[in-house]
Amino acid sequence: LREKGDWDKAGDAILSLGGEATDEAERFLLSGEAALRYLRSGHAGKAKDVLSWFVDKDDSASALAIDERVRRRLTFKEQKALKTTPSFAEYEAFVNSVAREYREKVASASRLSDLESKYATDKENARTRNLLAREYALRGDWAKAIPLLSKAKGNIGLAAREELAKPEATGNDAVAIADGWWKVEGREYAKELTEACRRHAVEWYRTALTDES
Repeated sequence: LREKGDWDKAGDAILSLGGEATDEAERFLLSGEAALRYLRSGHAGKAKDVLSWFVDKDDSASALAIDERVRRRLTFKEQKALKTTPSFAEYEAFVNSVAREYREKVASASRLSDLESKYATDKENARTRNLLAREYALRGDWAKAIPLLSKAKGNIGLAAREELAKPEATGNDAVAIADGWWKVEGREYAKELTEACRRHAVEWYRTALTDES
């Protein structure tokens, strides 16, 4: 297939081998080879699908590494021709989006680690405690967030204390807790924190509905 210049079918053949691979390193290498051949055939959409498999498996690092390896192996002429294909713009947008989210994830993990270290050495620092609680809440780690949020002021502190008092709440009590989290809004709360609290409120509303049924 390679000798015939049928890069697209060559990519399909290699990708099928990658699907059968049980070794992660082998799958990574075969997926890269398939993506390369798809790009050479002008089918950037198929190359995007290859990277998407890794992203869906929460392995954006491998997806980005494959893209980097593939681009290094494309000749200048191949890269120039590829940029004229309609699907390449979508491929590039996808890769840029994955890269941006991955950088944010790495930065967020570093930020969380720093806050945990600071809080461990000074648990009376309200600013550090609130920032750490926010990081946990945004991750949906309410088991860690709520004890910290219970020391906060305002609606978010009230909601956290109510949940701490009745962690196994059902029925009307569950609705009351949900209502408390839904009320967390206003200029003092970042938009993403308000959204996280409302997602948590929905969990409690669902608990109440389940109990009724």
